[in-house]
Amino acid sequence: VNPKKALVAGDSFTEGTGATAQGSGYATRLSEISGNFNLVVSGSGGTGYVATNNGRPNLETRAQTDIVDQSPDIVIIAMGINDSLDITSAVTNTVDTIQTGLPNATIVLVGSWTAGEATGQMITNTAIIESVANSKGVYFINPTGTANGDGWVTGTGNDGNLQGDGNADIFVSSDGTHPNDAGHEFHAQRLYNSL
Repeated sequence: VNPKKALVAGDSFTEGTGATAQGSGYATRLSEISGNFNLVVSGSGGTGYVATNNGRPNLETRAQTDIVDQSPDIVIIAMGINDSLDITSAVTNTVDTIQTGLPNATIVLVGSWTAGEATGQMITNTAIIESVANSKGVYFINPTGTANGDGWVTGTGNDGNLQGDGNADIFVSSDGTHPNDAGHEFHAQRLYNSL
């Protein structure tokens, strides 16, 4: 059996930041949970659809080389937490690049990750991502939620600063942003179930 080649593109969450072992982030766990070891992880910390980070290009810029040129059958994009500017055209252009270069690929856009309750910017970015997904006929998954308490990660704490107001106490590392090991496992399971 040849599992379809899948590629997960994203930011530091996809890189696995916050996990104690290198390469043990949610994307790697997703390949293990699904049994698809033909999965490419393309994470670039601090970046977004528009956001760049210390010379690291944004996803719109790297869509051809980091996604299309890898020839995956399935593309999962999980970004948005680092974007503070309007991402509409960048998300649209990214999907256009993929659909042009990989016309038979299945594309899944994931809304912005959160480090607890979603900020207004995360909710806005997720709404844009969903809108583009609908207009382009690709799949959409919403981990962000639309109001307090209905995202995947809730509350205001982290594993180094327990607040007792949501599951962030369990799933967010003490840096206050990235998932810890349990959080990466949680994201992998939720994403797998959604897929």
